[in-house]
Amino acid sequence: MQLAAEPARKLQDSRIEITKALHGLKQKSECLQALTDRDRGTSLLGLIANGVNATDKTVQVQQLHVSIENKSPETQSVNPAQVSNATPSRTNPPTGNQLPDNQIRLTLKGIAVESESISRFVDSIQRSNVFPKVELRSTQERVLLDRSIQEFELECFGNE
Repeated sequence: MQLAAEPARKLQDSRIEITKALHGLKQKSECLQALTDRDRGTSLLGLIANGVNATDKTVQVQQLHVSIENKSPETQSVNPAQVSNATPSRTNPPTGNQLPDNQIRLTLKGIAVESESISRFVDSIQRSNVFPKVELRSTQERVLLDRSIQEFELECFGNE
């Protein structure tokens, strides 16, 4: 009896693996579509603006840095191409049918009225599904014009 069920079990396991792979491909496709928009810089700024709007504009992004690092085996020692003003550039662009294997790092520094605003901002960036990994690197309370504010640094990682 157990031998008769084995092919059905293997088929079910294969179906589960294929479903997981399909889900992963859909997420990558959505990320690529967002990042390969005709004007990627505008897309990233739109993503950040949506995050700020989610906080009722109690967050201010003061610094934005985008870097792209080529992760292909022949160029692993290449340093990230560091770019200011949200104008991404590439190190070793893909040629022919080679698929890009670049990691994008978006670093945001800013201030917020309260820590809950930072939390809403981070949640909004995560919900966008553009960056699979979003990390709040630091928060620090500071006094500015006799008012307590929160400084923060956020890093977002994704593949191009």
